[in-house]
Amino acid sequence: MSGRLIIGAILLAVSVVSIAICYLGARNPREPKWADDTIMGNFIIPLAVGGIFMGPMFLGEAFLGNLDLLSTMDMIIAFGILGAGVLVIFLLRIKKRVAEYDVLRNDPAFINRPRREDNKKIIGTPDPV
Repeated sequence: MSGRLIIGAILLAVSVVSIAICYLGARNPREPKWADDTIMGNFIIPLAVGGIFMGPMFLGEAFLGNLDLLSTMDMIIAFGILGAGVLVIFLLRIKKRVAEYDVLRNDPAFINRPRREDNKKIIGTPDPV
């Protein structure tokens, strides 16, 4: 079994999916805490970009350097991982969510809503009537 082939496929698939999720988080008007510029710019995006560059390098090294050592099962597993990554990207429905976020961002009721800190509910207190 070629470990570099599998690791390359995993790195590439996970990196592309994480960048797609970061894109959705950055466009989300509800501002998730993990989509902060500091967290995304210092941790998530550099790791994802590194995976995008290292994944194809591992895949290329496995195909070009060790092609005679690769079995059919190795290639099926690697292409299955890459296919699963593509499937996850399609299941995220990025275009539809971004269009919904744009509509929500331009909604006057959403723009004038109270901030998240003003709308906290304390656990154990009754709901206002």
